[in-house]
Amino acid sequence: MPHAPVVRRVPVDGRAARREAARPARRGRGVLIAVLAVLLVGGTAAGGWWYVHKEDDGPRIHEGDCLRDKTGIDQDPVRCEDSAARFIVVERVQGTTFAGVCDSVPGDPIALTSDPTVESFVLCLAERK
Repeated sequence: MPHAPVVRRVPVDGRAARREAARPARRGRGVLIAVLAVLLVGGTAAGGWWYVHKEDDGPRIHEGDCLRDKTGIDQDPVRCEDSAARFIVVERVQGTTFAGVCDSVPGDPIALTSDPTVESFVLCLAERK
């Protein structure tokens, strides 16, 4: 009786099958990295544009500026040569709304405090002569 040839099975390597299954994920990972890179660069550019072009709505009064009156900080400074300029800012103290910081200023200073929810500072005014 003739013998049937023995067919040997090729051993299946489980790692090769896993590598084949993981290959599409690598392509997807590259696309994900490219999309994230574009979003990061675009977000950085947009943030930079916003920072450069934002409007500063804060008070525009600094040391050496003159004011018409002592009612509040929400006023525009006037030219010190102007006859309406009655007060001069002798000191601007950042980071506090405590009016007592003007006690160290010589003379009889007038303290104007800012709105602490917007920005904390005190303006020490002196009357112009």
